[in-house]
Amino acid sequence: MNKSIQQQLDGHGTAPHDLEIQLPNGQLRLKEASVEAVGVSTSGAEYTPNQQWDVRGAAGQSLAGKIKDRVTYLLEPLEVIETEAESVLIRSRQPHQVEGQRSYYEGWAKPAGFDLKRYAAAPKEARKPAPLRLTRDIVERLASDLDSISTD
Repeated sequence: MNKSIQQQLDGHGTAPHDLEIQLPNGQLRLKEASVEAVGVSTSGAEYTPNQQWDVRGAAGQSLAGKIKDRVTYLLEPLEVIETEAESVLIRSRQPHQVEGQRSYYEGWAKPAGFDLKRYAAAPKEARKPAPLRLTRDIVERLASDLDSISTD
């Protein structure tokens, strides 16, 4: 594990509050994060690059493809769902289903970065935010992968 990221995780503690992980090309902010020995529970992960991303047209499709192709270690594979003028929607290819409840990842790529959240919904009910639970290794990989996209 990257010592710098590990040190930032170690210094955070279990009480939920935002954790900002400094990276060479940007920052990964884990919202309302609680850090334990093995993993992190957060309401969302928000990567902000030092230089804004181009998400228009073909550049946005390329960026979304890089995110989808690199971030392959979450519970469900990601898929590009929709491209808009200033954003691209990426979501779990297939929701995870347990006891009738569906849960999935949803991420928006925008010029200001990438915002990843998790949602859950029971049948015939509106979706609700769900905790994003990541191992420390996954936090490091997510931070490194999103940061490396900023240099492509």
